[in-house]
Amino acid sequence: MKNVYYPDQEDILEWANGPGQSWPESDWDYHVIDSRNDELIFSLVCQAHQKSGFFLHCLYCLAGIILLPDQDQIPDWERLDKLLIQVTERSRPELIEWKSRVDEVRHGKKAYVAEEWYNADIEY
Repeated sequence: MKNVYYPDQEDILEWANGPGQSWPESDWDYHVIDSRNDELIFSLVCQAHQKSGFFLHCLYCLAGIILLPDQDQIPDWERLDKLLIQVTERSRPELIEWKSRVDEVRHGKKAYVAEEWYNADIEY
């Protein structure tokens, strides 16, 4: 891996296709959710990849950061919408649930609870 702290798609695929489940670094999920990796993360969840649980966790973290209330920055709805629009009724149930949870918080139907986004009950 070239750079564990700023992984590109090649680094992510190297880890994703490698042995074991251990993260290369304790905050690696936050390093992976750089916007240039969004499509790769999403595709690995769609494929039911061997480590798709980790990548689903990354989608939850990404959404959690964007949905975070009272943040200093303007939420990046465009970034999130590019992923949400790809979820259809034929998508994996985990993605449909993720989209539903995002929509509930985004549209005020459910309160934002950080624990549900950063430590979602996902097996990986």
